[in-house]
Amino acid sequence: MSDFFNDDNLIEQNPSQDGLKETEKKALKSKKLWTKIVAALLSVALLSFGTFAVIKFIPEKEENSSQKEIETIDVLDLDTDKISSVSITNQNGTYTLKSEISKSDTEDGEDSKTWYVEGVNKNLIDPYLVSAKVSSASMISAIREITEKSEKDCGLENPKIYAEITMDDNSKTAVYLGGDSPDNTGCYLKLSTSDKIYLVENSVKQDLIFDKLDFALADNIPALDSSEFDGYYTDGTLSKFDMLTISGDRYKNPVVVTENTDKSFSEYIPYKVVSPQEHYADNIDKIIELFQNGVTASGAYSYETDKNALKKFGLNSPDFTIKMKLGAKTVYQSYKIQNDGSYAAVSSVGNLIYKVEAENIPDILSGDPTKFYSSVICLFNIDKLKSFGITAENKTYDFAIKKKPDSDTSEDRYDITLKDKKIDCSSFQNLYKYVLTFGCYDYSVGKTDKSDTVRLTFNLSDDKPVYVDFEKSSDTKYQYSINGKPIGKIQSSKIDKLIRYTKKLANGEKIPDIS
Repeated sequence: MSDFFNDDNLIEQNPSQDGLKETEKKALKSKKLWTKIVAALLSVALLSFGTFAVIKFIPEKEENSSQKEIETIDVLDLDTDKISSVSITNQNGTYTLKSEISKSDTEDGEDSKTWYVEGVNKNLIDPYLVSAKVSSASMISAIREITEKSEKDCGLENPKIYAEITMDDNSKTAVYLGGDSPDNTGCYLKLSTSDKIYLVENSVKQDLIFDKLDFALADNIPALDSSEFDGYYTDGTLSKFDMLTISGDRYKNPVVVTENTDKSFSEYIPYKVVSPQEHYADNIDKIIELFQNGVTASGAYSYETDKNALKKFGLNSPDFTIKMKLGAKTVYQSYKIQNDGSYAAVSSVGNLIYKVEAENIPDILSGDPTKFYSSVICLFNIDKLKSFGITAENKTYDFAIKKKPDSDTSEDRYDITLKDKKIDCSSFQNLYKYVLTFGCYDYSVGKTDKSDTVRLTFNLSDDKPVYVDFEKSSDTKYQYSINGKPIGKIQSSKIDKLIRYTKKLANGEKIPDIS
């Protein structure tokens, strides 16, 4: 603490006070104390004033403000409603975008302007894409004006990209695009109506680089019109067809699919393959979707679909063609892969040669007919069986099945008997569920050892029996046939397990879920 606040030192610090009387010393002490108090207050006041002065007269440092946005220059801003045509030249050719007036259907409505590309069928053009291109050419802003370079320096003496805009009053304005700036931040631009040169963003040039296919109305291969195919749609869904054929370079032996007339299976599998081999059909819904929903496209390869155009893209010999017969009409889609990895596609309901990415083609169209074969071997509803027989190792197990009318639980839903011996219902169902998991994994057929055969007999309530035979073809495979027709192969472990658990069930043992 300062000596100012130490009263005992007020006199001792001044040796000239030694001869004073006590009262004089006290007076002097009081005077000096007051003097120091005043001095201290002045010091505080000055300090306060100094602080105030700093706050008052030294300006605060401004906060860092964000960099100002680059001010753009409006170079061209034409009213698109007053433009009659735009002719654009780039490295792909010269394209003329024209407008026509569409009269309003209502008395109070305004007429509208629709854009198209000269020389192209208007029905194949997306007018909104054309309109957007017109806007790109007629509304341009620049980064800055260029004053230190000539037209030659900027590549504007013989520009390769330019647009000529014609207004309704026949006045014209040309836009010329030159070279890129040294730092590639933009390109140079000049108007026919001015000597000024501008630096514009690269996007201005990019917007004028296109070809006429960029305007194609080609988002997708159209879906079928359900109104044309009465009786083949159910609640808006294409639910059936008369015949489906898949052919082409990938299918030397065409796949032919028809309705499944087998009553025992048609409820679960509505179609069957009749060529190149006879099988129950699978994955047909993925083919139906191509016609029901259409196919997503990424653009078009050609506005023309004549013989020359088809030949140009290999569609005279497609990788695959899908034909679907619906009554008196046949619809189709054909595809050919191109060097860019996409497919050229043509359709009975489309007017272009479309560009379709490989990812939008179902992988089942790889050329392998077995992709359309159902792997299901046994698919009979237990409710439709009178009995189920298993013959193995020269012994037959014939399980009689009778559904209980009043059963509330699935565990006790049936009366199952084997030679009048009651079999645990839940165990039998576990065994039957396991049989339903059998699936073919190899559709080749050949010679087998018929002496080692396991037969499944499905005695249907309203139809003749179905026999599924499994004959040993190797140490790891059984070849199976349905009603004598060889189909394919199944793993031998599946059959070995079936025999083992059938014996246990016949011996009165309970069978867990083994599926």
